[in-house]
Amino acid sequence: MLEDLSEPYIELFGSYFGVDAQVFAAQIQDGHWGEDDRIGHPQKLLSANNHEKSFTLRYYETRVFDNPPLDPVPSMMRTAANQIEENRPYQGGYRDFTPWPEKNISSLSKSIDEGPRRVSLAEDTAYYWLHASSSKQRTSALSSPYESTIFLRRIMIAMLNSTLRRYYFDLSQHETKLWVMQRMIDPNLTDTEKNQYLGDFIDVMNEINKIRRRMNWFSHEMTINLEVLDLVTHHPYRIPDHRAEDRDLIVIRDKFLSYRRWSEKLLDITSAHLALMETEKSISDSKALSRLTILGSLFIPVSFVCSFFSMNGDFAVGATKLWVYFAVTLPLVVAILVIVFGRWWYKRLMEVSSVRYRRVRPSLDEERGERASQNCEKNARA
Repeated sequence: MLEDLSEPYIELFGSYFGVDAQVFAAQIQDGHWGEDDRIGHPQKLLSANNHEKSFTLRYYETRVFDNPPLDPVPSMMRTAANQIEENRPYQGGYRDFTPWPEKNISSLSKSIDEGPRRVSLAEDTAYYWLHASSSKQRTSALSSPYESTIFLRRIMIAMLNSTLRRYYFDLSQHETKLWVMQRMIDPNLTDTEKNQYLGDFIDVMNEINKIRRRMNWFSHEMTINLEVLDLVTHHPYRIPDHRAEDRDLIVIRDKFLSYRRWSEKLLDITSAHLALMETEKSISDSKALSRLTILGSLFIPVSFVCSFFSMNGDFAVGATKLWVYFAVTLPLVVAILVIVFGRWWYKRLMEVSSVRYRRVRPSLDEERGERASQNCEKNARA
């Protein structure tokens, strides 16, 4: 039982035991794009699947925790892997079609070191015809000019597949940003934290919009490619097995379209979250403004009385009628405070009463039901 292996070791063990590397790699595949993927990441092309020899399925198992830290009923991802017989998938070079090496480490290292030079597409295609082609493929290429482009199409498919994988992980990482929505609209956040969340989400929205534009371009280019190959009206599963590369091209186009829809939905959700954050920020600003209004209301009667009496003559400080200033100012301040805080207190009291009523309502309904049943029993006995 092998666990916590990096992808190069997965490919190494797969070569040594004759096991499909995808059986191992699918166990650890997640939603994070690895910059060090060099020789072993799993491919998801139709032509790469060989379910008669090996496959890995994923499913979600529902669990129940007594004292859960987060969700009391979480869903855990599980994998069901099956290796029916010895299988030699492709590895090295463009990883979706080159032959699997022999069962020893030296041949694995040799296969990696002596791969195609990556100088030009023409040289890479020539390398695969010289070192990776079978006699059946060479015979088909001589009889059909279209079949002579098999390695050219496979190289293009490999590049497109890596592009798909990259944007899948990008969209997955952007979607995880939505998990902190409840934290972002918390009214107890400071202005600095709100501005930071707001800036981060604007950056995420810009990145998602960039992916959406690229998915439009990619899907358009793939549609043109299918038109060139006369594959527009074909369903991928109706294409013969000997033209599996054409089947992969249709699936890649469909994935680009699905990623475009995914990015559009994420863009809508992100925009809604930004609107919530802006609303919460506006509410906080209005609360701060109301506090300033209340504070200013304390000085209004004071300034009014000062300007009214001008604090001259008998009303000046130390004069005989200075008490009139306090006799007029203090009642005005108290009256304003009663009006302002009285409305707030009444509104708060009604909210608390409503919450308490919702809490005791089930018990009240239960008591009423019991009383009604008792009355029915008494009437029946009578």
